[in-house]
Amino acid sequence: MGPVTDSDQHISDYAAALSLGVRTVVAKAAPGLNPQSLKALVAELIAVGDATLATLAATDPPAQPLACGEGCAYCCRVQVQVSIIEALNVAQALIETLSADDLAALKSRIAILDAQTHGLTHQDRGLLALACPLLVNERCSIYDDRSFVCRAANSVDAEQCRDMLTEGPDTQVTSYQHQKSVYGTIGAATAAGLADAQAGAGETVDPGGIVLELTAALHLALDHPDPVSAWQQGILDFSAATAPSRELRTNESTERVNCGPTKACAPELLNRRHRENHIKRLAVDHHRSIGAGAIGQRIIVAPQVRAQRPQV
Repeated sequence: MGPVTDSDQHISDYAAALSLGVRTVVAKAAPGLNPQSLKALVAELIAVGDATLATLAATDPPAQPLACGEGCAYCCRVQVQVSIIEALNVAQALIETLSADDLAALKSRIAILDAQTHGLTHQDRGLLALACPLLVNERCSIYDDRSFVCRAANSVDAEQCRDMLTEGPDTQVTSYQHQKSVYGTIGAATAAGLADAQAGAGETVDPGGIVLELTAALHLALDHPDPVSAWQQGILDFSAATAPSRELRTNESTERVNCGPTKACAPELLNRRHRENHIKRLAVDHHRSIGAGAIGQRIIVAPQVRAQRPQV
């Protein structure tokens, strides 16, 4: 499967082609997944996304430089929604790379965060601004294996990212549309492709696929030394980790954001006003959905900066 683009750069066109290709590949691979084939499948999907984005960026680059950089972690303090494929891949990578002591310490952090955030909507989780348990010294410890929604995250303005954490997830964050679309589409299509495989095996499934909250999913998966085999055998059940919105979020302007390497990403952003806002929202059960998302081959793009070709 190669990169997918179109000459007119219409997101709806290339997203549909990209989604169909990913769904087909995942549906074919899913029934025989084992740790090795899972790793190869995810690597192929990442490569397709990287190649597609590179092609798009060469002809339709961001109108402004992206502010994202190593050591920034604003985007690591919001809810992360993933497909089962992605959750298994992250869990397997952690089991294969961490020492027994480090894995035990991580499982403890995951359990604590899951207790604090389990069942919260994307908005309410964002208001807490608690760091991802995979974040170490303000850097992602699984960067090469990070989820597609994490790969989609980007921002052109670090101050907007800071405001999102202090003022709440309704804050406007300006992002490069193609990056959010490419990886968001792949993430959604991965969930849908797995659903296609399950439906083909006679299971009753949501055609958009099951979408999980990453912390809750890892809390379950890391209880098994071989989570992929445990899931294939029906021993590992992810139903308790289903994301409240059941929607793989991709292209909203208030989604996941980053800031540049010169900007501080400090945990003190969780200030008194931030906590008060969260309590007020929970008290009135304010669970309205924000932005847009993608399920299967459907993709909706929220208003963002449209990339402009440089003037010559």
